[in-house]
Amino acid sequence: MPYKESLAYSKDLIKGTNIEVLKKKLMMPFTGTATIKLYDSLTGKQTYEAKSENRISAVFGNMAYLDGFYYPMLDNRQEDILNDIYVTYPFRVMVLTTGDIPEDPYDYWTWGSVVGYADSLYTYSGNDNLRGNINSSETTRITGTKHYVMDFPTNAANGTFRSIYWMGGVNTDTNAQNPKINPVYAKKTLEAGGSGNYLPGYNLCTDETNLYVLKTGSTILYVYYKNTCAKKNSITLGVAVKAIAYDGSNFWILISDGSFKKLDKNFAVVASYSKSAAIPADLVYGVQYFDIAVNDAYIYITYTGCTDTSGSTSKYKSCIARYTKDGTFADKTQIYTGSYGNITLTQIPNNKLWVIIRYGTCLQLNNDLTPYGTSSFTSNNYDSIVWDKDISNVFTFDGSGYGELKQQYIIPASAHTLLPEAITKTPTNTMKIQYDFTCDYVNPLDMPAH
Repeated sequence: MPYKESLAYSKDLIKGTNIEVLKKKLMMPFTGTATIKLYDSLTGKQTYEAKSENRISAVFGNMAYLDGFYYPMLDNRQEDILNDIYVTYPFRVMVLTTGDIPEDPYDYWTWGSVVGYADSLYTYSGNDNLRGNINSSETTRITGTKHYVMDFPTNAANGTFRSIYWMGGVNTDTNAQNPKINPVYAKKTLEAGGSGNYLPGYNLCTDETNLYVLKTGSTILYVYYKNTCAKKNSITLGVAVKAIAYDGSNFWILISDGSFKKLDKNFAVVASYSKSAAIPADLVYGVQYFDIAVNDAYIYITYTGCTDTSGSTSKYKSCIARYTKDGTFADKTQIYTGSYGNITLTQIPNNKLWVIIRYGTCLQLNNDLTPYGTSSFTSNNYDSIVWDKDISNVFTFDGSGYGELKQQYIIPASAHTLLPEAITKTPTNTMKIQYDFTCDYVNPLDMPAH
């Protein structure tokens, strides 16, 4: 497929500095370009400008094919897949984040913490310090180009951002919507409980071939082919296990007392490691160890507990401990406070961890446990998750209700542009973002000449 060159730039109009980045872009019948302008709120003078072309997610080709060919041809119907996946229009909400991951049309993830956002359909009135507003008088549609203009007042979107994403909103109400960030969409249900048939608690991991479904607190490990999701067999472990992970060479299991073991590919114990004396520290009540994740250098163990014996909800803490691969304690971090909830985590692309605190929030962490991204704009509440890099899917277990074990997609942002440099907006600035989407119109009955 042919490529073109696209020049992104940023200009500090006060300092007179200029940064230019030449991007290589696929030549497509649709493009999107963002122009960001900062203004001094007192003088109204423009102080900064940046411009960057985006990428559009590759998944839209699949949806067009399914609704245009697959379902009409085989089932004589259309499924309205686009609306089903994105809930609202997929280019509904513009989101500014701290993410610095390069543009990739095949990237499923929205990266970084939210600095600001704006709905593209409905105006907003209120004091949300993240939310900008569509400028309806300056937003236009001319032939194949939609020119959006979003205004951010002095109180909104203050901070530093590097990426602009577009995505669906939470629902279809006729008011300004919040974004849906890294939601999931079910590909296949492997198990589902029902009336009188509650699934037990499960913890998940994958290797090159299989999905492993551990019945938590037991020695039972169910095995599924991860590509077909067909149940294969079961394995009996030598010890009751709380959670399991795989690092590409060995399995690692977490025991309910916070200790852990290294297993070979045949699930024989290679080494055993004690819980560090630094854990659980000031947690003295209701301490539980939940999940384990591993990468090339570290083991990560999640746990929670209360700082006093009253079990006060406000005094619960959720934490992650990090060990080196020889079992040496490295450090720990507190990631949540204020309620009790289990914590599940998994390795994801770009050397990051994805952490879900049930009834809390989602986090992206660097491998050293420093925060990379935080999002409260999510409804992903699971007891266990594992991202599989080979098939780019996430397997999930939700123990609420009767219980469900699923293979799911992360729903990708519709568009993403990585700006030439990080942009900082302060309360002394107003900001205007112009975003132009151009899409070639195709006459529905045109065919090439014979």
